[in-house]
Amino acid sequence: MIKVSKWFYGGGTGVFLLLAAISRITGSAAGRGKTGLSQLLLFIAMLFGLALFHKAWLAIQDGFARTTPGRAVGYSFIPIFNLYWMFVVMVGFAADYNSFIERKKLDRRPLSAWLFWALAVTWALSWLPRLPVGGLIILLTMILQVWAVFKIAAAVDGLPIPEPLPEPAAEPQPGPAPAAEGGEVKQGEAAPPTE
Repeated sequence: MIKVSKWFYGGGTGVFLLLAAISRITGSAAGRGKTGLSQLLLFIAMLFGLALFHKAWLAIQDGFARTTPGRAVGYSFIPIFNLYWMFVVMVGFAADYNSFIERKKLDRRPLSAWLFWALAVTWALSWLPRLPVGGLIILLTMILQVWAVFKIAAAVDGLPIPEPLPEPAAEPQPGPAPAAEGGEVKQGEAAPPTE
């Protein structure tokens, strides 16, 4: 059974996002703008979220998930591409989780797709420079992120550990053609014609 603490992941994400926001606000009030401390705190909050997404994607690996846990996290670090990838990681997880619990006939509450769509859209918008409502979008993104982390942790906690996928069958290795009745075929010779 998979164990995921919603208080560890949700609380950790929330606390570090809140501290980053306070650091940024106090830094802006002092005329310093973005501070190194706020960037560090945002990075730590992001690590909580990515660690949870790794665990969450791992929990639904039954051969039908659209990505692997390693790709879900690793591709999130590719600049520009990560703006698209967050939609796969967030919205795709909700869809794949819901399919997973349906396939396995688990008595679990499905995840709401709208929450993950809203989070992915606000997250992407929060990267656009100089939006007139940029601060509001960032605040909304932070709230949605903490909410989504709590939902994911609660959804994944207690799931059965997925069974490993069967190894693919080995392909036959090319070799000499089979011998005709009673005759042997030596390496480099053609097999005698059959009638």
